[in-house]
Amino acid sequence: MKKIVDDKLYDTETAKELFTIKAKYSEYTSASFCKYETKYYQKKNGEYFVVYHRDYEPMLLPAKKEEVLRAAEHNLSSDEYINAFGPRME
Repeated sequence: MKKIVDDKLYDTETAKELFTIKAKYSEYTSASFCKYETKYYQKKNGEYFVVYHRDYEPMLLPAKKEEVLRAAEHNLSSDEYINAFGPRME
C-alpha cells in the first residue's frame, strides 16, 4: 500500500514492518464483534507510520515514535519488543 501524506511517500512494500496488533471489539452488543488489525512500520529514513485495517478499506497515517513505542510496550512481550526495536539498556 502506498500513500502520500503531507507530500511524503509512505509505502508498506519498502518500509520495515515492526509489529502487528490484532483484536476484536464490540460496537453495540457482545454478540456483534468487529475485528481489526493495526500494523506499525518504520521507513528507511526513520519515520514511522501505521496502517489500520478495520471492516473497511485500510487507513494509513504517519505516527510519532513515542506513539509507536507506547503501543509496543502495551501490546508486545519483551522478546517481541527487542525484535522490533533492538536491545534495550538495563
